[in-house]
Amino acid sequence: MHERNISTSVLCVVWAGLGLLAGCQSPRSLPPGRTIRAQLTVPGSVQDSTSTEVYLSVPPSAGKQRSFPLVVVLHGYGDHAAAFHELWKPAADSLGVVLLAPLGDKTLLEGLSYAWADHAEPIILAGVDMTRRLVSINPHRIYLAGFSQGGNLAYRIGLAHPELFRGIAPLGARFRSSFLPDSCRTRFAMRIYIGHGDRDQGINASREAAALLQSQGHTVRLEIYRRTGHDIPEPREREFIQIIRFLMDQ
Repeated sequence: MHERNISTSVLCVVWAGLGLLAGCQSPRSLPPGRTIRAQLTVPGSVQDSTSTEVYLSVPPSAGKQRSFPLVVVLHGYGDHAAAFHELWKPAADSLGVVLLAPLGDKTLLEGLSYAWADHAEPIILAGVDMTRRLVSINPHRIYLAGFSQGGNLAYRIGLAHPELFRGIAPLGARFRSSFLPDSCRTRFAMRIYIGHGDRDQGINASREAAALLQSQGHTVRLEIYRRTGHDIPEPREREFIQIIRFLMDQ
């Protein structure tokens, strides 16, 4: 696979599941309902630049829409972006949403499991920029969701960039006060969906986070998953639909 800098207006992609180089795709030629796997290079110094993969899908309704909401989903520690993308894809497709899943920049087991490290934020922001170059995205409907370590990043990066992400959904995440911006209230009110298992560590911190973020002017929903540990309960598609609808205020 050939790398392409994110500053270009086209991207060389590989069809997921086929492993064949499909060539450079213009925004209009992205296949509705299909998943593409693309190489993303985040520029930096020679020592600091990093390369990873992203998984991107445009919903089957692509021909009927002029612009799309975008949901960025971040996998947890030891997971893989491809698997996490496929979990969310049925919900995203049914709601007419573009779905982006970047791969963490720390390799735990080559080809199988990854985590997030030093380049998490630039990878996520570059992935959003790449998607906006490929697809007509509604700038007021970009959202960030994640599970576990990915949920921590949804808190941290979403709250740091409320002008970009209009809503976040941290699931099974650990909220920290350091995630909060310097000002007590933000001029960008967000929609925040917090999901946490009642048998999972950090449940009390999620309750406190919900109250604190609501006091700062955000619209917050706390969903406590009953009889659930560090997991997202079944049926997951129904939960993901509920999350996306809440973020989009539907």
